[in-house]
Amino acid sequence: MATLPQTPCKECGHLNEGERVYCHNCGVKLDRSHLAEAAAAPTETVEQRQRRVKKLMNPNAGAKPGRLMRNAVQTLLLAAAAAAVINMARQPDGVPEPGEAGQIPPLASLLGSLAKAPPNMRLVLKQDDINQFLATSIRPGEKQKGFIKFSRVYTTVDEEGVNIVMEQKVLDHPIHIARKYALRFGSKGFEAHSLGSHIGRLTIPEVLDPALDKIFEKVWTPLRHEHDLIKTTGDVETGDKEVIFYSSKKGAQPATAAPAPAPASTAPAEPVVPLPSP
Repeated sequence: MATLPQTPCKECGHLNEGERVYCHNCGVKLDRSHLAEAAAAPTETVEQRQRRVKKLMNPNAGAKPGRLMRNAVQTLLLAAAAAAVINMARQPDGVPEPGEAGQIPPLASLLGSLAKAPPNMRLVLKQDDINQFLATSIRPGEKQKGFIKFSRVYTTVDEEGVNIVMEQKVLDHPIHIARKYALRFGSKGFEAHSLGSHIGRLTIPEVLDPALDKIFEKVWTPLRHEHDLIKTTGDVETGDKEVIFYSSKKGAQPATAAPAPAPASTAPAEPVVPLPSP
């Protein structure tokens, strides 16, 4: 049985139980007209109440399979998007400290010396030297606007190739946009074969390479002269934190007579291009 609403006394304001006809406080007859409206209002049955409580406890009960599938897909997409953003914001392995400008001779002078060197000469560029050169050649502008600001360009080198990384700051948080290249001399001369791109620790699909090319234009434009000089060298290889350029194809014999063989206990030293004076 439904409980009747309380009835206020118009004389003294006392709230009386719905069943009372006279005020429990002052004895005045109560106006019970509102009780008829309350009785006419639809009441919730026990079955309806059970269904309502069950739905509150288990919202997916009775849902159609299609709706459950849509909810599951939406949840997975949101989780994947969140994971992608987190991986983009994470710092990759092996990020070097910012290089200081002006500590090595210009790269153009080194490559120019190699171009004039006899066969089988080599030029070894350490990763730190390359990064110091990049710090000299590509610097952030003094007045950058917006919440995305260019910070620096650096490289990491291993046996597979050279990783060129542009560091941007988004709301002062560093974001590392990287493209890795395998360097080689093929039938058409010097080639830089792309090995993939990353933002932070997130691998970027190849379909987005054209967009990354536009981002990296500010890297290649200041280095066009050095790129042209690299084409004049004979060969190239990469190792652990170093890039080695050769004046001729590796293993090519010089035009002059070969020197006398070294003693059996001493391996012949490979000649190295001397660094020009700063």
